[in-house]
Parts: sequence; structure tokens; C-alpha cells
Amino acid sequence: MAPKHRISVFTLYDPRRPPTFLHPNVQIIKFKARPLITYREALACLPPVRAMRDALSTDPPDVAITHTIGTIGLLGSHLARKGGIPLIGVAHTYVDQYLNYILIPQTRLTERITQRFLVRYYRTCDVVVAPTKRMAQSLHAWGLNKRVRVISNPLELHKFRPLQVHAMKSRHRLGSQVVLYFGRLLFIPLSFAFLICFIYYPIGLWLEKRAGRMLSIACCLVMM
Repeated sequence: MAPKHRISVFTLYDPRRPPTFLHPNVQIIKFKARPLITYREALACLPPVRAMRDALSTDPPDVAITHTIGTIGLLGSHLARKGGIPLIGVAHTYVDQYLNYILIPQTRLTERITQRFLVRYYRTCDVVVAPTKRMAQSLHAWGLNKRVRVISNPLELHKFRPLQVHAMKSRHRLGSQVVLYFGRLLFIPLSFAFLICFIYYPIGLWLEKRAGRMLSIACCLVMM
């Protein structure tokens, strides 16, 4: 980021989560939200129309960038088009694969409707950016008839220290063989949310013990 660049970020935040690091030239405008019951990583709130409109009219930006089609993204794109601000849309999520998490049945029909909505949304953007060629190809396959610029998100490996395997095993009392698993074990629809304590966690504990017996290793299972 150049020293003279100034960026304002409109975002949702959960007061129960730790704050994130920001660059000195970045101004963050937060709107209090709450996680969805069925998808804790997603936040939701009522559209802060007046607050965003006043902020954009007081100090209009040279360009607006949206990263999601959630509350802030949709409202921000609308206000940008209304104010004549160039709009960049970043497509990095297959939203059609997340329908179950917002209580919409995931079928071929609902996926197609979501894909058409995404195409319609990105058609209104002056520039469309995707982190991978596969994402760009998907947008074109869905019907987007404009160029998608592929700009990958580089990972600066030198910033990460090498994993000290022996020290980690000793600290967590792990055996010679370790299996790491990241992700969910199963999807929990809202209608079964009240059974989480009676089904989800017992299944997790059973899988932990089962994996340990099958592989004869120390198994650590983290459920999110």
C-alpha cells in the first residue's frame, strides 16, 4: 500500500471475537452483527443504509470494492452505482455451494438461481476480479459475458516459521504418527440445532476414539 493511499473498510463484526490487525492508512467502519445459527463464520445484521450513505457522501472514494454479496456488499454496490463511483467486484466464493447453511434447500434449481444472481450482480460492476482461473471460468460458464481479471492472493512463505514437529508433539503429548483434520464433520440444519449437544459432540467423541483405535495413534479432534 502506497503511503498516500487511504482506505475505508465497511464491515460487520462480532464483539465477541478478537479485533483484527489493520494498516495505519486503513480506516475501519464496523457494524455490529451476530453469527448465523447454522453457519458461525457468517455474520448478519440489518442493512446500515443511513450510516453507509452518510459516510460515502461525506468523503466519496475514488473507487469502491466489494468482496461479498452479503449485507454490506449489496448495499455498498448500490450506493456506489448511485453515486457514480467506479465499482470493482471480487468473486472468490462459490456462493451456490453455501445454500444449506442459510436454510435454503441445495438443489440444481436453487444453485442455478444463485448462479444467475451472481452473474447479474457482477454485470453491474465496472471491473470483475477473481483469485483463480477456475473461478473466472465458472462465472463465464454461468453466463457472465465480460472479462474477469485473475489476480491471485500470494502467500509469502518466508513470513511463516517452519513447523517444529518434535516440539509440537512433545507439547501436545502426541505419538509418532499424527493426522490433522480441518473442517466440519457434518452439516447441522437449523431444525436439528437443538440436538447439537446430544448428537454432534457425541459423534465427534466417538470418531476421535475410533480413529485412535484404528490408527493406533494419539488423536486430537477439534470441532468447529
